[in-house]
Amino acid sequence: MTIDWQNYWASRPQSLDGSIEEALAQVGKTRFGKPVPPEQVTLLVEYIAETLRLSPDMAAVDLGCGNGLITHALATRVDHVVGFDYSPALLETARKHFNASNISYRTGDLTQMESQALPRSGIDVAWSIEVIQNLDPTTLPNLLSWLEKVLVPGGRFLASGIPDIDRIRNFYNTEERWQMHVENAREGREQMGHWWSKDDLSDAAETAGLQIEFVTLPEQFYTASYRVDALLSKVSA
Repeated sequence: MTIDWQNYWASRPQSLDGSIEEALAQVGKTRFGKPVPPEQVTLLVEYIAETLRLSPDMAAVDLGCGNGLITHALATRVDHVVGFDYSPALLETARKHFNASNISYRTGDLTQMESQALPRSGIDVAWSIEVIQNLDPTTLPNLLSWLEKVLVPGGRFLASGIPDIDRIRNFYNTEERWQMHVENAREGREQMGHWWSKDDLSDAAETAGLQIEFVTLPEQFYTASYRVDALLSKVSA
């Protein structure tokens, strides 16, 4: 049995007033049962903007944009951003509370992006936040191959918040939590999705023809102890 992620996200609480706290709770960004502090959003936005070197002339894509909280915050740093997600419930929140004139939200399955047309000939940058865990070594290369086609030469993709198999015990940090993981994984219900090795990520990038380097999350970020980031780039022509 595997988790039906679309139904899972559809069942999440709907953001009623567009507050950051409700938006974080809707997409499960919580710690000890409470939404993470809004300062974590600011930290993440600044980190992504700096790592991708965002500028006002750039066309961007947010892969797995969810309810649009981060999409909206980063849209002020680029010319235009297209946000893709396969959850109608989350996209409804995005269009209602986290929209702007330079944002386009679209329904899209990241395992089937080949048919997705973009509003201009090339994309300068793309990002995803805690999304790659929902893919695996059979599906990630397809997404990266699509990105290799739509990115301009020198274009960059930041895959942020990837569960790092080498540090899995930092998350399942008690014997009780570890046994919960073992049982859930056996039944196909691993709450974190796929835990990635750097070798598997590198193989997926190589298959797609992209260069990859690994980036350390800011230590102040609440998931830094068990997640890793990958910065992929398209070789310049």
